[in-house]
Amino acid sequence: MAFVLVTCDAAILGVSLYFALHGIGLGGNWVAAIPTIWAVPLLLAVGALRYRPLVQIWATTATMIALVGVASVLGFPLSPSGPETRATLGTLGESVGRLFSLPSYLMRAVMLTLIGLTTALAMARSRRLLVREVSETARRANLARFLPAEIAPLVGEDDLATWRQGRRQQGTILFIDIRGFTAYAEKLDPARLSILISSFRRRVVRATEAFGGVVDKFIGDGALVVFGIPEPQSDDCTRAIACAHRLLALIDRWNIKRGFDPPVRVGIGIHSGELYYGLVGDDHRLEFTVLGDTVNVAAKIEQATKRFDTALLASETVVLRARQQPSWQAVCREPLGGRGEHVAVFIYTGTKPAG
Repeated sequence: MAFVLVTCDAAILGVSLYFALHGIGLGGNWVAAIPTIWAVPLLLAVGALRYRPLVQIWATTATMIALVGVASVLGFPLSPSGPETRATLGTLGESVGRLFSLPSYLMRAVMLTLIGLTTALAMARSRRLLVREVSETARRANLARFLPAEIAPLVGEDDLATWRQGRRQQGTILFIDIRGFTAYAEKLDPARLSILISSFRRRVVRATEAFGGVVDKFIGDGALVVFGIPEPQSDDCTRAIACAHRLLALIDRWNIKRGFDPPVRVGIGIHSGELYYGLVGDDHRLEFTVLGDTVNVAAKIEQATKRFDTALLASETVVLRARQQPSWQAVCREPLGGRGEHVAVFIYTGTKPAG
């Protein structure tokens, strides 16, 4: 309907100008003296809001046709044609009439046409930029669906090929898992089970964000949290331990608030070392992932919390890098993660932090 509407606007403008000029006995060259003519820039400005260049070009063309048509029908006398108007203006009317002569109108017509074409060009560029921005926003939104919120903006700024190649660096892994989740799953209906998992994940995200970690993925009733990406920090291990304590505190308050029977219990394992991180998959389904021996050992440490009946275990590497040796005690030294090298595992024995 846009083309029809701008055509009607031009027609109404032309009819209004014709009757206004004809009613006071002025020729077509006096069209610029009628207040209605100021509707032309307004119509072109409003048309720019459509972001449709072709419609704007047609609006400019239709408007010029209406103006030229009115001027052609009424003619271009150098002085007013009405006897009363001619008597009023006299010689001044003839002088003023030259300002509204055909050469002057050619310049005005060119200027109006250029205004219309300029707005059409501006609309074309704005539309192109808008489409590009919408496309980029949609692409980032799609990435955010599959990638951690901290990683998605970085992927949008850099080449995906670079992220697909990945990189190796130091990092700290925290695994957390709900103990005895199978028993909960058997007692709860699907709706309540979904609420339970969602509440658990919200607490994991809250604690992770509080200490600058990244939730790499949720795995059923567990989660894998990474500290040290995109760039490793000297306090990664310290923040990972603090995050673990915050998680345990949140779980305790959750149990008190909901009165779970039996209470929700979790196991947390932390390890630090070299790891690989990057993007895997194709453009239709990208996934951010961390891989390597460090990840496997952290998972094994988390599983060891069942054997030692404790909520938190960490490797010797984590304890040393966090400089918290007095607050931890070694419980075993054995090969973990399917490797021959022995890993010292420590249990937290210090005072539980508040909060």
